[in-house]
Amino acid sequence: MSDVETVLRFAQTMTWKGKQPTVTLVTDTYKTGISLTKSEMAVYESQIQRLSNQEQEELPNLGKWFVDISYHAA
Repeated sequence: MSDVETVLRFAQTMTWKGKQPTVTLVTDTYKTGISLTKSEMAVYESQIQRLSNQEQEELPNLGKWFVDISYHAA
């Protein structure tokens, strides 16, 4: 893929369990040094499941970064 438009078009064609993603290009600069309180983080933690790949030796150990994100429509 040679350019941003190609990548965006490709991402828009993906599906997960019959649903297509909303794909947008984020051009804002990531702000460092921002922290959430424990109660703010609890909202996000309720939407992810931290996965352990201990039984899958062929995968690298990604620790807390290996997550399953669940989407629950409101």
